[in-house]
Amino acid sequence: MSEQRYPALQQLLDKLASRPMRTSLTTVKTELGRFQLPRAKVVQVVGSNGKGTVVHLLEEGLKQVGKRTVSCSSPHLVSPGERIKINGRPLTDDQLNRQLVKLYDQLGAELTPFEIFFMVTVMLAAERDVDYLLLEAGMGGRWDATSALPADFTICTGVELE
Repeated sequence: MSEQRYPALQQLLDKLASRPMRTSLTTVKTELGRFQLPRAKVVQVVGSNGKGTVVHLLEEGLKQVGKRTVSCSSPHLVSPGERIKINGRPLTDDQLNRQLVKLYDQLGAELTPFEIFFMVTVMLAAERDVDYLLLEAGMGGRWDATSALPADFTICTGVELE
């Protein structure tokens, strides 16, 4: 992450230390209702292993045929912006901070860090009017934030007892 500190980004980084889980999609669905939803085809990738790889391969394949994408995967290695990509390019800290400021200004509820990344990704897909929104599901199972947005396609990688 760059040396420059961004308040909204720092707020998110501080929240990453605690990772509460929800047992309902009500909060995320309510918050989605505050935003313009993307017209993109939604692809949700679920399973135990390989989800990020599948998202990356889909992104590259769609780029090769001229389709515009926004994707969300996790975790990040160096900078949180790596989790969200526009046409395969990760967000910079500055871009992520700007999106977080927009998001925080419109939220009516407290969201988990994963839900925040999900909401930023949805906002970007709507703003950019992309062709595909690629979502790697987290560990929330049926209550995973990515399930709050109806998927046009769902891809299931291998599933293991976790």
